[in-house]
Amino acid sequence: GAGNTSTAVLKNEFKKMMRDTRAENAKALRAEQAERRRLEDELRALKKAQGPGKSSLSQSTLGS
Repeated sequence: GAGNTSTAVLKNEFKKMMRDTRAENAKALRAEQAERRRLEDELRALKKAQGPGKSSLSQSTLGS
């Protein structure tokens, strides 16, 4: 009957929606990870640019 088809259609729509949502989330997650990597690289570059002996942290690490 008519009720049956609408349920099937709704179910398919819902599945499609969930798939799209998962895809969006995965995309957002990838972007977040890429951004974090970029920031970590920047941080490393900054530390390198500071050179040894400038920051107390690198000094204590070298001393141990």
